[in-house]
Amino acid sequence: MATTMVGMVLSSFLCKQCGRPIQLPQHVLLKPFEYLDDPPKEISPVAIVCPYCKTVENYALEDLHGAGVALNPGHNWLSLEPWLECEEQPCEALLPLFVEWGVVTSEEERGADIKTWKWGQVHCPAGHTIARPDW
Repeated sequence: MATTMVGMVLSSFLCKQCGRPIQLPQHVLLKPFEYLDDPPKEISPVAIVCPYCKTVENYALEDLHGAGVALNPGHNWLSLEPWLECEEQPCEALLPLFVEWGVVTSEEERGADIKTWKWGQVHCPAGHTIARPDW
């Protein structure tokens, strides 16, 4: 199902590796936190896969950038499950990871895409390093 961009609030970040704009609908960034008793009103720390250079990095509210290009029609931003887990005891914080895939991307294509990802500076909200999972 393609998403229309008319009236959609976008959150724009610049990739920390290649510098290209990464734009996600703000409701997508907030959705993983809806189940919380007191969901954040602003963007919480997240990990995002750059759709251009495939680098996974942390992004937070202070990383927001106002300029950017429109989202690719026919692509969806998804929060992968399970979330990334901090292995530091007793932290065990969870971090959502967002990726942009075509609406008809198969499981096989997703698996091949995951193998191309470059793991950057990914850490939990407490600052502990999160290692690349074995997917």
